[in-house]
Amino acid sequence: MLTLSQGTNMRRYVVRPLFSALLLLGAPISHASSPLEFRGLAIGSTEEEFRTRYPELRCDDPQKKAAAEKGRFKDFWQRKQTEADLFCGTVISDRGPPARLAKMAGQVAKNFEFDFVRNQLMHASASLPPPAFDRLVAALSAKYGPPDRKETESFQSKTQGKVANTILYWTRGDATIRVSKYAAGLDMTSYSLASNDYRKEVDRRHAARAKEVARGL
Repeated sequence: MLTLSQGTNMRRYVVRPLFSALLLLGAPISHASSPLEFRGLAIGSTEEEFRTRYPELRCDDPQKKAAAEKGRFKDFWQRKQTEADLFCGTVISDRGPPARLAKMAGQVAKNFEFDFVRNQLMHASASLPPPAFDRLVAALSAKYGPPDRKETESFQSKTQGKVANTILYWTRGDATIRVSKYAAGLDMTSYSLASNDYRKEVDRRHAARAKEVARGL
């Protein structure tokens, strides 16, 4: 029969090797089980959940906006019809955006976009100054573990010649975070969370809209 002290020692012998094995795997349980989020919202979040968290942000129906818009944003809303049933977002300006949303990785974001399809968040993105890239990657790695995939690409800059770009991906279930050091030139870093099926849905809607336009020719 084991004494209390013997039982305690035996548990130590079992627990310590198990803990060491988990460390060697390099994947803490919290990393593997944490769902990907974007500013506190996961893929599949509803419009109600979004409005509860960010009631100050404006949301619009792209189809209605495309029909009503007569100015320079007409093309934007026509494109948005294939990307969302509901679009919520903001452009950060000097007029005082919500601090809890605007500041990320030590920088102030330039804009935010949230795209809902059938009342579910399918895509969210932000644009930030490039100095945010390293801190953003460090924060995501601390929360979710190291990136699952890394890509490098080169593009030609008018001011700096050939520039190497880094793109990192984190994937959990049906969602993926994508961080690109440069987007739209050298003055922007992009950060997004999307359903893995989102692009397929956008392509399907784009093809359907193209057929509608063709029928009207």
